[in-house]
Amino acid sequence: MSPDRAKQLIHSWWNQTFCSDIPTLKDIPLLKVMSDGITPITSPNDQRLLCSDQLIAKITQVSQRIQTDWNADRKIDGVAYLVYRRTGAGAIDPFYVGIANSSNKQGNSFSSLWKFKGARFGDALKSNGHVDCLSRSLAGLYAGYIPWVNAFFGLGASFKSQTPPPLLQPVFVHLEIWNASAHRVIPETPEAPLYVEEMHRLWALKTAGYGSQLLNRDGN
Repeated sequence: MSPDRAKQLIHSWWNQTFCSDIPTLKDIPLLKVMSDGITPITSPNDQRLLCSDQLIAKITQVSQRIQTDWNADRKIDGVAYLVYRRTGAGAIDPFYVGIANSSNKQGNSFSSLWKFKGARFGDALKSNGHVDCLSRSLAGLYAGYIPWVNAFFGLGASFKSQTPPPLLQPVFVHLEIWNASAHRVIPETPEAPLYVEEMHRLWALKTAGYGSQLLNRDGN
């Protein structure tokens, strides 16, 4: 795949997913913030970040749909998601490509990710969700999300100061139900399962020049 082809595929993906390159009220913030729009709210007792109310509402809605599908037709494989921000011109600026399956790793039971309605974005202490891991890295308790800290808050940001570190820019999340009608980034693979689509999206983004800013690790 050439860089130009990758850019075309990504543009088509984002046009299909977001309908427009212009920011809209459909952007779902990752974190709950103060009225100034940038400062994360933390618990006074354990200094942790909180998911935005909009994200919690969306995950709850998606969880209910996935659970209903699991108990009926099982046409939904799970959810594909994108963590991103907007450039000054309003274009998508990607950070992370992820998936959350309907089933567990063995594929034989409903995933506990959806039972607790946190999916990959749990903010409760030791929930191991993205927001929890980000909090623990800010608190100096976990090194795995230091790249997320640096990207979202700047180099060396931590909870050790008297006030929470401000976000450099708002960060958003888009969740996409994964079934037969979902948009595949490579049109020649119309039946690509969820885990294959994740690899295809990462491949396209890296080929298009976004690799250095992506927070995906472990080969993904």
